Amino acid sequence: PISDTQLQAQVPATALATPGPAAITVATTNGTSSPMVFTITFADQAITFPPVSPKHAMDPPFSLTPSASSGLPVTLTATGACTVSQHTVTLAESGICTLTASQAGNTLYNAAPSLSQTFNVNKVAQTIELTPIPDTPASAPPFSITPTASSGLPVTLSATGVCTISQYTITLTKAG
Repeated sequence: PISDTQLQAQVPATALATPGPAAITVATTNGTSSPMVFTITFADQAITFPPVSPKHAMDPPFSLTPSASSGLPVTLTATGACTVSQHTVTLAESGICTLTASQAGNTLYNAAPSLSQTFNVNKVAQTIELTPIPDTPASAPPFSITPTASSGLPVTLSATGVCTISQYTITLTKAG
């Protein structure tokens, strides 16, 4: 056993790089030495990131900054109805988006358990505008209308009754 004498120890860096048992020899200034065995463990860490509320498909990209209790950088990945670049999330379509945060660890910290969040990306409501069609005699030549959707998507028209429609051109077939 070593008494209250000043101790010196040399520990190879490789002995501290791998978790598990490690052995060193401790030498005192008076020439005695004693082997010591100890266990090296890495510190655990956890990831947190704020919850994401449901979004709409046309919402602008938003930033999300997950953090690790170790202070190490966190990687964010996405699957489903969104993409991510760095920590900026872009909504690609309606559906379900899953974001997963991970941190691989380093020479002091174990890898953090990954943390995933899922949220809905909802469709955006739209309206269709159509200019009112005035009363028109059955003998009138075919005429065109131009419907528009607030989403900018194409509008498909159909007709029943006293007319036919081809794309946006109406042809009256009889009075009515």
